[in-house]
Amino acid sequence: MKRTLLPLAGALTLGMITLQPVHADYSVEQLHGLLDRSAEYGFTYFKDIDIDDDGQAEVEGWLQGDSRAEVKFSSQGAIVEEKSKRDRERKHSMNDSDIRAAVQAAAGEGLVRIEDIDVNRKEIIEIDGKTAEGKDIEVHVRQGSSEVVKVDRDD
Repeated sequence: MKRTLLPLAGALTLGMITLQPVHADYSVEQLHGLLDRSAEYGFTYFKDIDIDDDGQAEVEGWLQGDSRAEVKFSSQGAIVEEKSKRDRERKHSMNDSDIRAAVQAAAGEGLVRIEDIDVNRKEIIEIDGKTAEGKDIEVHVRQGSSEVVKVDRDD
């Protein structure tokens, strides 16, 4: 019995050593590509953009005609999963221009990789990501402007 466990334990250890790190974020350029792909799909307003551990992006927002959608795009831009439903009203949303302006402002604070973007009820766009040094950063930008209202950094 021990003979079978020992090679298995060795194989598991070897497998753990050879695993490549998974990036759960997008560069600013990749985000622009995702926004373009989302617009092609039909998104006009966004609630949340979340980058999964496998590099897929979950986009939640509203399509033309006010139907709400959640779409998961692969890192190459292919549609992996999609859900939509009729929504009575669009609340707490941001458009493509709002996101691009907020990301540009966040980049000025040192953000280079993006993990999550969402908007809160106070019309503050929150961008979570990483700095060039790999440290966590969260930048809050007032929607409709490039005004940075708060920056949280892991030091």
